[in-house]
Amino acid sequence: MLRCRCRVSGADPARAQGAEWRGRRGSLISQWFGDSTELHLLDTGSEEVGDRLHVSYRFAGVEEDEPYVVEQQLYCTVDDGKVSRADLLCSGFRPRTVQ
Repeated sequence: MLRCRCRVSGADPARAQGAEWRGRRGSLISQWFGDSTELHLLDTGSEEVGDRLHVSYRFAGVEEDEPYVVEQQLYCTVDDGKVSRADLLCSGFRPRTVQ
């Protein structure tokens, strides 16, 4: 669970997030996948990296009839069982071939 005052920074190939994140974290994340008509979790993982938690996940989805795959890497600082800082890197929506 994210703390209300969590610091989040992100790197998105389509646009830099920076200050845009402040106060809008949840809505921005839901906007990324909100137009998908299909969304399937393909892979997920987590492990500690020193004093940070690394979480990764990959989705396959369809948006505007175009199939895509997207992967995100999240590095978190956890304090008292809650994320107090998160740094996110996203692959962007990459075209995929449906088999």
